[in-house]
Amino acid sequence: WQPDELDRTAWRLRISRYREDYAQGTAIAFFIYEKSSGKLAGGITLGNIRHGVAQSGHIGYWIGERFGNRGLMTEAVKLVSRFAFDTLRLHR
Repeated sequence: WQPDELDRTAWRLRISRYREDYAQGTAIAFFIYEKSSGKLAGGITLGNIRHGVAQSGHIGYWIGERFGNRGLMTEAVKLVSRFAFDTLRLHR
């Protein structure tokens, strides 16, 4: 991460972009929180969503270093994959 990517202005722009992508149906971003503390641990995005013949998308993710190796991202990928296949009806 670049130093300015974590400041308030950058986060507002990031959230704005997430909202635009969601409104256009091209991506859905989720934040991952640690259950015990409620702290932001990471994020996962179902992006490049394509309907029609392709019915596809891709997953991108990040996790804070101190939250690694706890299974949080494994669980998030399972949940987002299930959402993609069962709810959005994507198949690749």
